Amino acid sequence: MESAANQSSRGYDSLAPIYHALETCLFGCALQRARTALLGRLPASERTLFLGDGDGRLLQQFCVTQPQCSVTSVDQSAVMLSLQNRRLQCVSANERVDLKCQNAITYRPPPRQFDLLIAAFFFDCFTKHQLELLLPTWLGSL
Repeated sequence: MESAANQSSRGYDSLAPIYHALETCLFGCALQRARTALLGRLPASERTLFLGDGDGRLLQQFCVTQPQCSVTSVDQSAVMLSLQNRRLQCVSANERVDLKCQNAITYRPPPRQFDLLIAAFFFDCFTKHQLELLLPTWLGSL
């Protein structure tokens, strides 16, 4: 029997090629505008952790606005990470981004490693109980 994590990963791998088009059909540009609305107001960051950024549109824009920042991006979908990598290449940022193919539930970031955590449209994928367990670990990386 396949684990829920493997099923979820396969689901996002299957969704990845059509994710942007599907989002655009359903929401137009509203979600992307929401993702990037506050990028210009963020203070300069040296090390940022991204959780579940999907196809990397926010990550790409973040790298443009924070050209000195090193980033770790965690996503369970290898296909989504491939899309992130392509977007990063377009802005010459792939050298400073560490892409980790891992379920965020099992990811254990080093304590006090990052000065910023970005998780747009991510926390709503979890139950309240899961967040009560996981948030201390993720926030402990700050």
